Amino acid sequence: MKNIWVSGGLKGVFCVHGRVFENYIREIECTFGVTNVTTTQQPLQTLYKDILQRFRFSFSLVSESAPPLVRWLIVISIFQSLLPLTTVYLLKVLIDAVTAAAQSDNPDIQGVIFLVMLTGGAFLLVTVLDTGKVYVHEKLKQHFIDHIYSKIHKTTTQIEVSYFEDDAYYNLFSRAIQNADSKPLQVVNSSLSMLQFAISIVTLGLLLITLHWTVPLLLLVAAMPLGLTKIYYSRAIYRWYQSNTQNERKIWDVNDVLTNAYFSREIRLFGLTKYFRGVFEQLRNFVRESYFQLLKRRTIVETLSLLFATIAVFGALGYISMQTIAGVLTVGGLAMYVMAIHRGMTLFQDLLKSLAALYEDGLYIDYIRDFLALRPEESEGENKGKDHLSFPKKLQTGINFSNIHFRYPKSERNALTDVSLHIPAGKTVAIVGVNGAGKTTLVKLLCGLYQPDSGSITFDDVSIGEMTKAEVRKNIAVLFQNFARYNFSVRENIWFGNPDFDPTDAAIRDAAEKAQAQDLIDKLPRGYETILGKIYAQSEDISTGEWQKIGLARAFFKDSPVVVLDEPTSALDPESEYAIFKLFAEITKDKTALLITHRFSSVRMADYIYVMDKEHIAEHGTHEDLLAKGGRYAAMFAKQSEGYR
Repeated sequence: MKNIWVSGGLKGVFCVHGRVFENYIREIECTFGVTNVTTTQQPLQTLYKDILQRFRFSFSLVSESAPPLVRWLIVISIFQSLLPLTTVYLLKVLIDAVTAAAQSDNPDIQGVIFLVMLTGGAFLLVTVLDTGKVYVHEKLKQHFIDHIYSKIHKTTTQIEVSYFEDDAYYNLFSRAIQNADSKPLQVVNSSLSMLQFAISIVTLGLLLITLHWTVPLLLLVAAMPLGLTKIYYSRAIYRWYQSNTQNERKIWDVNDVLTNAYFSREIRLFGLTKYFRGVFEQLRNFVRESYFQLLKRRTIVETLSLLFATIAVFGALGYISMQTIAGVLTVGGLAMYVMAIHRGMTLFQDLLKSLAALYEDGLYIDYIRDFLALRPEESEGENKGKDHLSFPKKLQTGINFSNIHFRYPKSERNALTDVSLHIPAGKTVAIVGVNGAGKTTLVKLLCGLYQPDSGSITFDDVSIGEMTKAEVRKNIAVLFQNFARYNFSVRENIWFGNPDFDPTDAAIRDAAEKAQAQDLIDKLPRGYETILGKIYAQSEDISTGEWQKIGLARAFFKDSPVVVLDEPTSALDPESEYAIFKLFAEITKDKTALLITHRFSSVRMADYIYVMDKEHIAEHGTHEDLLAKGGRYAAMFAKQSEGYR
């Protein structure tokens, strides 16, 4: 049989046969009519290596946030480890001194007072160290939260966009984000607690050996079942958590539907509140009941383990009592050994609890480590190792898509099939087509958010792959159909288009005027300083069409040589749309523009038009040429025109 290393880090201290203990747990569970959780054994060497790696990762992560505070925690823990023996021994000396003074005709009152003060000082030191440790830990916690979220945000903003369309990523993200701000700290705390308890046990053990060499061994044996039980169920809880991640994500999704303002109107109008509340309760019932079953099993086994420990302790107390009656021990000695046994037993159990906590928390560290290790879309090392080209200072021939094939990750169908098109420099090209034809996918490829499976994208003769993604994106201004709505000021919402520029009044105002947003801004209570949205005090909510104007202003503020507008006027009223398109030639002057739209009133202003259908280019030409062909474009144009008759 393979041994599992139940100490989880104190190599060589003690081992038990893993299968024997698991069978013991199963027998107890079967006796009380509960079903066991499937667990797997882990070889000693692998277990030790995993725990050590998790500890190193956690300690490094926490230490990075505030090194001096970590050092203070270590120092305080070492001082705390020496206090149990100190207080126990001082109480023994004090009791013996008081007993002697009570029986003496000439009692040493000053000596007793000195011992009282010394003992009181030791207990005061215990309180001071406990309070100081809490203070240091709380400061460290706040520093660590800032540090870990900085790392999380760095990861989420640098990884490939494709991760955000992967269910496996969301499982990993959900597990990591739930544990990131707590588990590494808990691993460090458990490790320091183990250090503290181990030193205290050694010092008290040396004291108890003076009573009888079997006493420390008895306490160790008495404490082992509880510690092993906690380690065993740490694994069981971890596997329960792992198997319920999908359910937990679904619970929070449904909770979001029930509590988020975005869904509030629709679930009321369609009468969906009862349905979603039912789904939430059903999921919670399933998760809750499965956890209660696990909790029931753990409680039964831990109770039996504590009963075993209690019997062992009372056996030791009986032995001490008989030694005192026989005159071997003084009253002070009796008190000292009773307190030492009680404290030693508690320390053994605390040590094993910390060990179990270290093991359990360490299991969740893997999620955080794996998440932070996700590959960024463009690493600094890759950039340093390559000679990247610059974006053309001024496009001469334009942008070319050549034989592009693309399929989204884990999708079974092509998003683009053999797509080739040309956007001449300084011209405006429109792409039209039904939903799902691949129009927005082209924009994502153009911005470097995804890489084509085959084919090439070039700016003049420079391939998109020969430039850094930052270089490409710096030269493209984009307004996506689902543009972002930031709950920040109007000025910031526009300035986000190019944070490298100074948000000067003139530049911001120019962008707002081009987007026909100036009249809207003038009516807001604090103008450009008005906070948009409705989640903060004194913020102002605006309509979807007004938000689109702000989004357009953001794109215009970037003032890039390439402009991409994905349904730029879909939410605008006809008057605003007409005003923007009257200025369109001025806005796109000396720029290369790509226009994605369903509105044929917009398409007519393009110099050239591509029609997409079923992931490929169906036809292309000018507006007049396409109407004359009588093909797909002419049919769509005719249908849309009928709606205005």
